[in-house]
Amino acid sequence: MNNSMEETMLQKLPLIALRGLVLFPGMTIHFDLVREPFVRALQAAMEADRRIVLVAQQDPLKEEPEGKDFYTVGVIAEVRQVLRAPDGVSRVLVEGKTCVDVSGFSLD
Repeated sequence: MNNSMEETMLQKLPLIALRGLVLFPGMTIHFDLVREPFVRALQAAMEADRRIVLVAQQDPLKEEPEGKDFYTVGVIAEVRQVLRAPDGVSRVLVEGKTCVDVSGFSLD
């Protein structure tokens, strides 16, 4: 394994849970973001290198998911655009880059 892959694997990136959506590498999608922990994750990504981990939530109706509520494979995505509405909703446009194992992540 080369050094850049090891660095990516060990780097801590912000995470957003997707409800009812799945992103694959090479896809571009947009979604609305309202839940506060994930809004903070988006802000952290925008302040850094615009990369974020997106992972599908197993039960899309669960409002406060825990680690076990997510699938174990996610996608590192690049945030292309963020539009903030007056009602507090952020519309986010992302492009999937590569798959990532998220089985050992935490929501802190």
